[in-house]
Amino acid sequence: MSTTSLDYDEEVNVRESEVEDVLAQYPSLAKRILGLSEDILLLTRQKSLPSGRLDLIYACASDLLLVELKVEQFRAKFLRQVLGYRDDLRALQSQAKFVRGEIHPYVVCLKFDGAEAELAKQMGVLLRSFDPREVLIEFYKNAPLDTKYLSTFPTDKGVWRVGLACESLGLVGLHRNASAIARARVCSVKTVGNQLRLLEELGLISSDGKLVELSALGRAFLERSDEQLPSKALSAEQAELLRRFILERPFFSGVTVGILTLVACVFELSKNTYRYRVRC
Repeated sequence: MSTTSLDYDEEVNVRESEVEDVLAQYPSLAKRILGLSEDILLLTRQKSLPSGRLDLIYACASDLLLVELKVEQFRAKFLRQVLGYRDDLRALQSQAKFVRGEIHPYVVCLKFDGAEAELAKQMGVLLRSFDPREVLIEFYKNAPLDTKYLSTFPTDKGVWRVGLACESLGLVGLHRNASAIARARVCSVKTVGNQLRLLEELGLISSDGKLVELSALGRAFLERSDEQLPSKALSAEQAELLRRFILERPFFSGVTVGILTLVACVFELSKNTYRYRVRC
């Protein structure tokens, strides 16, 4: 299978939320990872239980599949975690507060060995491995941009212009927080904070909640600037870099999902307009 790994940012890891979004929206991919022959249907995700939040619950015929997703190597504690979820669901079933069905707990992680698989089997848990990047690639191959995106909403409804944040991005290497960047730019901390949030949602910077730093994508973005253009304008190379990132990782953040949602809307409306013009 061909790969779409990001050549400018090899150390960036795919987020669990990205993979979970795909597996929730396209159970056929989850079916393949779980090694099932029968179709499955998503019942709920991020189910709140006394012992925590269960990632995904599918129905398969009369059975329930509990899927705990981990974008890391197997650890024994994952077994205890998913078994705790199983016990919580059984308690809800006994109280007629959750759909009945035999419960099969799964842990889906990056890799595990034979001894770990045997331990899981003894504890009544099924282990499955997967490559998160291949999941995303398969998603793009089989789910072209269409109306499915219209039911997905971005986390923010505001309109942001990336070019306005470029000056703040250029100062991230010299200053590590919004207050310092605001002083250097002689503008409000709120304005810079909003710009840094946008930059983080586009993968150009990373933040621990207080300090910020450039990501590999952010460094590549700055290297592709064009001094001949106005300061708030993106070069063609910068625009292409962001375009590739968003297409390759649409579930990276609420902003990237929002951009794809908007594109889907325009795409559907343009098709409608085209058909209307043909009839005329």
